[in-house]
Amino acid sequence: MRQRRAERRAEEGNTAQTNVSIAPATIASALPEDNMNLLGTGPVVVFTPVHGAFTTAVKTFAAIESVAPSPFIHLVGDDFSPKADASRYARQSGWITNAQGGMGMRVCYPCSDLGVTESPNLGLSLGYAWRFARALNAEALWVVESDVIPRAGIVENYRKAIAVAGGKVGAVSPLFTEVGGNAITTFGGMLDGEAPHVREELGLRGGQEIGTWDMAECKVTRVNWAHLASLWITREALQSDAIEPDADFGLYYVDHDICAQMKLAGFDVIVSNQCVAEHTRMDVSVRVRWPDNTERAAVVEAAWQKFQRKQRRK
Repeated sequence: MRQRRAERRAEEGNTAQTNVSIAPATIASALPEDNMNLLGTGPVVVFTPVHGAFTTAVKTFAAIESVAPSPFIHLVGDDFSPKADASRYARQSGWITNAQGGMGMRVCYPCSDLGVTESPNLGLSLGYAWRFARALNAEALWVVESDVIPRAGIVENYRKAIAVAGGKVGAVSPLFTEVGGNAITTFGGMLDGEAPHVREELGLRGGQEIGTWDMAECKVTRVNWAHLASLWITREALQSDAIEPDADFGLYYVDHDICAQMKLAGFDVIVSNQCVAEHTRMDVSVRVRWPDNTERAAVVEAAWQKFQRKQRRK
């Protein structure tokens, strides 16, 4: 399906701008140079990809405002939402404050600014946010998907996890619970059986209630892969020439590909026992993009095959 889309775009001379400048029209108008100077150097850049589901996403926006450190810039990549939602997302742009009254800015941009005409474009939109954060020498690019609720203290705990881990840390991922729940569902996206060493090194198990262990002691474990849902990507990884989001991954396996690139470049991806975020797996993807789940299965399989081919070439 994506191949047919790419062929149509090529025929129409409308190929995705994988090397798009750091300031497409929407961002350039919202972030003039004098405003950027107010934010200082090295802010945290938060990136949230959206596609419809506005009422769910605004809860995530509010959660980000409650925990994001100042200064911060929140980029929202609107991947061809229905017209009503697209209009509401556009109105979310502007200056915002965090829970402590610190300064931030939210900029919602349409993925059409990046030279595409159809959804999904997660790899492309993440790549734009990546280059934006790199150009600002951001402390981190924090990906927070539109159905995720990061819990209080998560940013400081990301920073603590990096210090405890030592070495070259490329990204930190939290423990996940269901939205509104308090029991561990995954370790950065991985189930118990997928990474038994995680259970051993953190001393935790799937289904365990958050707070039933000593939350004051920071423990970390290294994983091969972590979900993008609430991934804290470090400045060092952003500045590496060996890591770049792949625009050819429309939605699935973007996270696997980024983590594989980090590992190949000598960076660790870690999970911390102190970082917690709420996330119901595949909830928005299934309900909004593929309600009957049939096409989704084919898209997932195609992305998996592409990821496998890419790994074999390395």
